[in-house]
Order: sequence, then structure tokens, then C-alpha cells
Amino acid sequence: MSRRGWTLHEMLISLGVMSGVMALAAHLASGQLRFFRNAGELAALRGQIGQASNIAASVLRGVSSAGGDIAVALDSAIEVHAATAVAFVCASTPGRVTIPEPTLGNTLASFMERPDVGDRMSALFEDTLGVTWLTFHVAEPGTSGGVCLYFPDVPSTRTLVIREPVTLPTGAALRFTRPVRLSLYRGSDSRWYLGLRDWNGEWQRFNAIQPVAGPLKSYSQDSGRTGLQFMYRDRGGAVLLPPVDPTRIASITVVSRAALGQFDDSTAVTVALRNAR
Repeated sequence: MSRRGWTLHEMLISLGVMSGVMALAAHLASGQLRFFRNAGELAALRGQIGQASNIAASVLRGVSSAGGDIAVALDSAIEVHAATAVAFVCASTPGRVTIPEPTLGNTLASFMERPDVGDRMSALFEDTLGVTWLTFHVAEPGTSGGVCLYFPDVPSTRTLVIREPVTLPTGAALRFTRPVRLSLYRGSDSRWYLGLRDWNGEWQRFNAIQPVAGPLKSYSQDSGRTGLQFMYRDRGGAVLLPPVDPTRIASITVVSRAALGQFDDSTAVTVALRNAR
């Protein structure tokens, strides 16, 4: 009895079908790889621009244009006095003020950064003329220790030295701010980033700029193409044209743009300022 084998025609047909199946599988796999690569690029792109806008917005929240917190307002850069700490006055003598140290469960003080030389200190005053904020300046960060007679539950205090020889009312609210500058800048790798410069109290100048988000698109005078844009509006919602009067700013829109691979995207975050006039 003879055994039947593959004929040449059957083998050629089988190889052709197998080749078609393999080509189809390779095409599907290649499509999946392109999809995941594109999805990864898009996610990375949106992460870049989202991080840039959110970092800028977090610095601007709490800023008061009416309180003089905005020093420079440009299309791709802004310099503000950002809040670093809040506290209440435990006691005060001319040129000195004692405040609570931030501790667990203590709601009378909160520090993101400890008050330092050159920080601006705003104190809330209330008298027959009404309620107002008066501005003073920290001369020395002072020493910690001691008790707070006005708030006896406070376990520890800090006594600051201020430039102005004034006595602050006990229980007054204090707000500390420090200069911060945000801007679009070109890094050493020739790419563009959101950069931050923080204040050096000892040297009384800004530290070197540091990249905090990006890379973004390069700077352009075209507002629809630039990598980072600050847009300023007044209380009526009208866009303020340069040169911008910082005291008129009621809200700031931060627009970030970036490109990665075949994708080009942007995001915008709007921050309403405190006590805008």
C-alpha cells in the first residue's frame, strides 16, 4: 500500500497561505506597536505641558495684584511675591515679632519655607479707618524657643527681627512672601523649558534659573506658537495689552505648548487672583 505525500502544488499553496497569515500577523503587530508608541508619545507630551501649566498655576495661586505681589508681567515671564508662610502674632516689641512655630495640630502657623532675610511680611491691621495690610521686611530669621502667652497651647515660637521699628498688635495675622520668577528659557541642550528662579535672601538676588517642566516649544512673538504664554485679564475679562499694569490684573491664563514626534498639543490653566480690583 502506497503512502500519499505532498504534491508540489499543495506545498506551494500551503506556503502561500502561511506567508499570507504571517504577513497579516506582522502587519497587526506592527500596527499595535505604532499605536502604543503613539499613545506613549501623546501621554508624554500631555504630561510635559500639563506639568508646566500646573506648576506655574501653583505659584500664582494666592498672589494678590492689589497687594503689590506682581513685580513683572510679560508675555513669557512673570515675577511675583509668592506666599511662603502664614502665622499670627504671639507678642511684639519695636523691631521684633514672635510667631508660633508650625507643629503637628497647630493651626496658628503654616510654613512652606521658614521666614528668611529679605522676605516681605504683610500684617493685617484693623482700626477706626478700616482693615488694611501693612508691609514690613524680615531683617533676620531670628531664633526659636519660648512660649506664646497669647496662644498658650502653642508649644514653641520663633522671634523674627524686622527692619521697621514697629510694634505689631498681638493676634494680628501675618503673611510672608518671597520673590519668584517664572519664564520660558533656552537650556544648555538648546531646548526650551519652564524655568524658575528663587530668591537668595543672603545675597539679595535671584539664584540661577532651574528647569522645572518641559521641554516646550521655543519662544515666539506669535501668541499661537510660543511655548509658554502668560495672558492677563482685568475684572471685566478684557485682555490687558503690553505694557501690562500689574495692579489691574484680575486673572492670569498660563498656556503651555509642546511638540513630540507627530503630535503637537497645548493646555491652558486660568488662575483668579486674590482681592483683584
